Amino acid sequence: MYHIEQTETGFAVWNEDDPGLIFMEGPGLFSWIENSEGITIKGYKGNYPEILIPGIIDGKPVTKIGRRAFHECKILKSVGIPESVAVIGDLAFSRCDSLTDISIPSSLTHIGDYSFSHCASLRRVELPDSLKTIGEYAFYDCGSLTDVTIPRSVTKIGAAAFSDCASLGVIAVAQDNPAYRSEDGCLYKSDYTELIHCPAGKTGTVSIRQGVTCLEWGAFKGCGGLTEIRIPDSVKEISGEAFRDCSSLRNITIPDSVTRIGRNVFEGCSLLTRIVIPRGLVSVDASAFQGCNNLTDIEAVTENPVFVSVDGLLYHKHYSALVCCPPGKTGSVRILSGVERIWSQAFQNCHRITSVEIPYSVTYAWWNSFHYCSSLTEVRASEWFKVHFADCFMGSPWFKNQGWIEAGFFEDTTWILQADDTLRMVCDGDMGDYDAAKILWKGWKKVKDHVRRLTVDDGAESVGSFAFDGFQNLTEAVLPDGLTRIGFRAFSRCRRLKQIVIPGSLTEIGTASFKGCKSLENIVIPESVRVIGHSAFAYCSGLVSVTLTNSEVRIQSNAFKECECLKEIRCIGREENWKEVINVLPRYFGLEIRFIEEES
Repeated sequence: MYHIEQTETGFAVWNEDDPGLIFMEGPGLFSWIENSEGITIKGYKGNYPEILIPGIIDGKPVTKIGRRAFHECKILKSVGIPESVAVIGDLAFSRCDSLTDISIPSSLTHIGDYSFSHCASLRRVELPDSLKTIGEYAFYDCGSLTDVTIPRSVTKIGAAAFSDCASLGVIAVAQDNPAYRSEDGCLYKSDYTELIHCPAGKTGTVSIRQGVTCLEWGAFKGCGGLTEIRIPDSVKEISGEAFRDCSSLRNITIPDSVTRIGRNVFEGCSLLTRIVIPRGLVSVDASAFQGCNNLTDIEAVTENPVFVSVDGLLYHKHYSALVCCPPGKTGSVRILSGVERIWSQAFQNCHRITSVEIPYSVTYAWWNSFHYCSSLTEVRASEWFKVHFADCFMGSPWFKNQGWIEAGFFEDTTWILQADDTLRMVCDGDMGDYDAAKILWKGWKKVKDHVRRLTVDDGAESVGSFAFDGFQNLTEAVLPDGLTRIGFRAFSRCRRLKQIVIPGSLTEIGTASFKGCKSLENIVIPESVRVIGHSAFAYCSGLVSVTLTNSEVRIQSNAFKECECLKEIRCIGREENWKEVINVLPRYFGLEIRFIEEES
């Protein structure tokens, strides 16, 4: 074990087995910050596999191991934490693959979220009586961890704190702990109303104690050796991921007492073939059965007031929505006529479905309803549905066969990126205005560099603010008849945009809408346009010709600012009709304003 002590110039390091040999390290061995409580370790850049973290730095006690301080420190095998430390921060030692032993001080009160997650070699951890809280996923996926004892002082344990610890067979609890209890190696709340966690190393059959009303998030997550889980009729709620990756579980009976099943509850239960929805169950998340690749039948009992099943598919009672298709379903699937909505993830990862028939009654599907249906080659639905909900089918052969690369949906608009680098926009009504945060979050930014051509389908009434701002490779835009407004900065900084036909229905060209479109050469403003906004074509340095057809158009300030190559403005109609407009037109050297009574 290497001892470390701060010096005037950095740190001195010596091995306790050979104290006469001292290594001198610079101040960069550790990074830290100082606060009112002491020193927080922020990082470690050493190559010593076994270390005792110094307890004093800059004359002050080390009180906290900060967030990600030793994250992915692959060389680290053993760590001693000084007695002054009270807090181990989130992700502090996560993914330290070689870490086998850690000495936790009696001063520690808090272990943060994911602090020791994915420490695959960590065999044992002794938690002190000073400890009060253990964060979410604190020891997640510590595959070598064999036993844990919760001390009497712990009053809060986060969700899935010990999940996916494949060698963990027992979670013990100190007898005088007021908050938790252990029975048959499983962790419960002290009043036995909640099952917190079953260790992943358990095998065979587990019977949940009678009186439990809730299975907490990830309660049996990663229990791949369990073949049977018996749920008592006292349980009312099964929280998210409760049975996730219970890969040996062949069947399970959900009692009538259960009213709610959360997200991804049975995900990865690959041997389940049938699930019965009992009469008391009124809330089921559509993702509950993700990854149940052999599940072919979801059956709702007739007494259930909310759900009904037909051909193994789960619907709302009055067939207003399709909730879920079992992932093991094969061949063709027909959705019942009258269904109006398809739930999120309803068909996601149904890898064996080859064809789906969607009735005309369906008017809405969530963006991921059919994601990654890897065998889906046929979609029988209206053309309106296929286009408006194209993003639903991403990851399927059918989607690729349409010549599409990617699709998305935001602000009531579907966008489709085609293989020929054309971006197709589908919208009924206003496209909406997009702020930068929404655009980035929805993945809009990643398609920008691919798009060379833009088409907007009929039905759109406006182009939203910032919609195509900064599309550097866009050269052509086709806008539909019926469009009335181009929003603020809608096409600004489209530096290669050469051709755009403005439809005869347009009434407003918004502020800075084409600002910085340096490759635009000719623009014809139709008679329908009433307003050309501030800086609408400013800095269009390649613009040579502008045609105006409405003498009553209102041109706002700087509409053609810095368009120094502009040689001609053609005004359709008699000169006397253009007097007010002439006063606001730019005056560049060599610019000619021509009046044409009849457009030739």
